Amino acid sequence: MFTLRFSKRFKRNARKYGQKNQEFIEIIDDTLDRLRIDPGDPVLRSHRVTSRDAGVCWSSRVTGDIRILWDYTQFKDTLGTAIIEILDIGSHSGSKKVYKN
Repeated sequence: MFTLRFSKRFKRNARKYGQKNQEFIEIIDDTLDRLRIDPGDPVLRSHRVTSRDAGVCWSSRVTGDIRILWDYTQFKDTLGTAIIEILDIGSHSGSKKVYKN
């Protein structure tokens, strides 16, 4: 199990998605729970990508077109649990995609 730490960019962008659709917040929360428990969960389809802003990191599927970008950190929380830095959330395709192909 991991501890999740959220970037300002992720919080801002997740809020934008939540304003449009309250149910989408539940989908994001479910994805984050899966990520916290097992980043390798096949449902997440996690894989390495090069993001526009964070360089090489991991991408996990939220919906057909929405992805969460994250990376492992070298730090641990006060209980010694490894931390995952949640970097961003955004589109997988189109002009506003969050990572390069």
